[in-house]
Amino acid sequence: MSQLRLLISYDYFTPAYKAGGPIRSIDNLVQLLGNEISIFIITSNQDHDGTVLDVPSNSWVQYTDNCSVIYLDSSSRNYKSIKMVLNEIHIDLIYINGIFSLFSTINLLRFSKKEKIKVLIASRGMLQQGALAIKSVKKKLFLFFLNRFFIKNNPLVSWHATDEQESLDIHENFGNNQVVSIIGNVPLFTNDKSSFLDYSESVRFITISLIAPKKNHIWFIESLKRISFSDKSIIYDIYGPANKEYLDLILLAAKDLPDNVSVNIFPALSPNQVQSTLKRYHYFVLPTFGENFGHAIFESFNSSRPVLISDKTPWRNLVDKNAGWDLPLNHKVWDETLTEILEMESKQYDLLCKGARTIAIHYIESKNLKVQYLKMFNTVNNSC
Repeated sequence: MSQLRLLISYDYFTPAYKAGGPIRSIDNLVQLLGNEISIFIITSNQDHDGTVLDVPSNSWVQYTDNCSVIYLDSSSRNYKSIKMVLNEIHIDLIYINGIFSLFSTINLLRFSKKEKIKVLIASRGMLQQGALAIKSVKKKLFLFFLNRFFIKNNPLVSWHATDEQESLDIHENFGNNQVVSIIGNVPLFTNDKSSFLDYSESVRFITISLIAPKKNHIWFIESLKRISFSDKSIIYDIYGPANKEYLDLILLAAKDLPDNVSVNIFPALSPNQVQSTLKRYHYFVLPTFGENFGHAIFESFNSSRPVLISDKTPWRNLVDKNAGWDLPLNHKVWDETLTEILEMESKQYDLLCKGARTIAIHYIESKNLKVQYLKMFNTVNNSC
């Protein structure tokens, strides 16, 4: 039996890294599947901020033994050019990542309908309520168009959700008749153990994410303003590519902080910098309005670092697991938890670090991700 030939589409791919989680999900998936299937990736030659990547454009590049990538420049991201590119190769199944892209979503759905090729769509958290609330009118119009012309009554389309909530989001937006497979994301997991940090004189918080309204950094900054602090110094460092308007709001919110509190903004980290950076901090913070996975959250667990996050992610019941907090976006609850963190003894903190690492280990050991993904791709490809 010949190998399945899978086409993956997304606007950005390695060496791009500023678009966050989906790039990591796709890259980790390529590494996980190894030589089990043949993979082709169609993407742009830019990063999220418009930076042009140092890669050959408009021709297939060998990425791994069984994966080739084509990075299209701006003049080649139209349907005609994409059709010519894809006609050069034989594809069994298309795996679309993301929703709101003319380039990598609409064009690939057009190609699917014309060539009668099955499509699997991973919404990558873009259908969450918090995500849809941002630029809501524009997104509602896009979803109406997408459903009307490409999804509704289209037997070629099925979906990949990374958890039950994402499956509900898909059904809510496109109807209960949509076929959805639920398999968790593929994170980066390492075996090295992190040393614990001293907790006596300072507490260091970090957020690694897009600096954009959905991530809700200002929520935590406002909590820092309201807390009566001890004599510890409090550091909150934010890493990521910035939405200029939202960055200005963060800087405004960070004014008039207590003398022992500092908020600092840093550029985006490349993937190989994330784990070593996390080890310099006590807690990962993300008061997000919604994540379908949260690769940086997982990498914090992987680095033995507890997290302080909203309850809008798949990582739940963290207090019971002794690995941090997943909190509703309620000011009183966040303020009380922050006070608890600042008054914590080192022994309690060390237990949280061990609990965080346990979550990462359990996720990897329990998911059997390689088998699940291969089964999903082959099942969709062979469906009637």
